[in-house]
Amino acid sequence: MAHSFGTPFKAEHVTSSATGPALVAPATPTGRRLIIVEASGISGTNNAGLASIGADTNTLVRRCSAQRQNSIHSSIWDSVLSDALEASNPVSPVYSFSWSRKVAIGVAIDGLDGTVNAQSSGSVAPGDTSAASNGSSSSPAGGSITTTVADCLLIAAVGTVGDSNTLTPSGGWAELDHMYSTAASTYRNIHLCYRVVSATGTYSFSGTTAASSGWSVCCAAYPIAGGGGGGGVPGDVLISSVKKTAVDDWVLIGGVKKNVVNRWQLVSGVKKSIP
Repeated sequence: MAHSFGTPFKAEHVTSSATGPALVAPATPTGRRLIIVEASGISGTNNAGLASIGADTNTLVRRCSAQRQNSIHSSIWDSVLSDALEASNPVSPVYSFSWSRKVAIGVAIDGLDGTVNAQSSGSVAPGDTSAASNGSSSSPAGGSITTTVADCLLIAAVGTVGDSNTLTPSGGWAELDHMYSTAASTYRNIHLCYRVVSATGTYSFSGTTAASSGWSVCCAAYPIAGGGGGGGVPGDVLISSVKKTAVDDWVLIGGVKKNVVNRWQLVSGVKKSIP
């Protein structure tokens, strides 16, 4: 099954306060995994950063974070939605300190295994190690991940400093979206990058920026439901609960995916014939 990205949503909050960017997500049904990547300017070595994120009654979990001292902090948060998002209700990041130049991007993703959490440093559920890196150069890199599940969507939160500092990912990575703060001379940028892998192994982010600057990188891995993950952009489309793909058609019946052309259904990621 291929994963598919929803429409990314993003915002900034320039002034120094504990208030986060006012993110407004599109209406999103339950069962999808909401992922938010964020970055902010920091002072000293304080890496407490973002304290919490609420989305309607859903509470997001921080999977990983990275920082460059006196420069930039970045992190990845997510939750499988148990409460559908309404477009009128904002996603609310709250910071531990009055930091400035805060930027964030959110996206809801269909087709990920909702029963398995992304593993990050100190995580408990099965998944894959998430790591963090930082530096000062035009080559942000790191966040090494050793996967234990073959088919995964890798997500990288790449924070950079500079005037809308553009990022060109490499090594199989792509940028889904980019957001920057507009505070003159103290810009902070967040880049939401992804990569799909189909074999276990060790992976890390790599890329180049338009200018040398401070950067922070952290990554997380999300198992794809049923395996066989594709690129996911633009992905499959659900219309009245019927999913159309270039290969076959299947429908959701009682929460079970049933292929109505080739007469099989997915049960816990295994193809089984429809009786």
